[in-house]
Amino acid sequence: MYRTGTGVAVVVMLFHQLTGMGAILFYSNTIFAEMPSGLLTPRQGTYAIGIFNFISSAVSLYTAKRFSRRFLFIGGHISMALSMYLFSTLIIINKPTYALGALFFFLFCFQNSTGAITWLYCSEVAVDVSLGMVGVFGYFTTFVVSLTTQSLISSKLHVAGTFMLFATISFLGGIWMFLFLKETSEGLTDK
Repeated sequence: MYRTGTGVAVVVMLFHQLTGMGAILFYSNTIFAEMPSGLLTPRQGTYAIGIFNFISSAVSLYTAKRFSRRFLFIGGHISMALSMYLFSTLIIINKPTYALGALFFFLFCFQNSTGAITWLYCSEVAVDVSLGMVGVFGYFTTFVVSLTTQSLISSKLHVAGTFMLFATISFLGGIWMFLFLKETSEGLTDK
């Protein structure tokens, strides 16, 4: 029983870390420098990401309490995948202003789904000792993303291909969560 919960928590954490959010935060200057010229410089784009991310986080206080964890995970991962596919497509067709809008939509979806509830969900399905292992696994995955993203962006994938890769992982995460994730928020009440 505990192994199943820990395994689910590890997979949830893996999909959480592979959404592309870390890549956006770590490499926002590079992303904006590689995009076709738009309204914002790389530094201004990084500031805009930070501000919009903060606003989206504030909204997540409502969504995390209002919607079921399963709904937020599945809907969030599918929405993040669609927004990243759109972001990548808009970069390819040279529409940087609209690409920025798709990126902001991704940030909103992340903060109001997996960004708000991953650690909460993992603590509900894994025992205390294994939760530490889940955290280490998550941070290791972030470390790997931080080491590989620049190489992906510099390769033939460029920014668009790199984020299509993250979109595909998010889409697969949504499907996995639809098939295997159990609801944990039923019966919880405010105290």
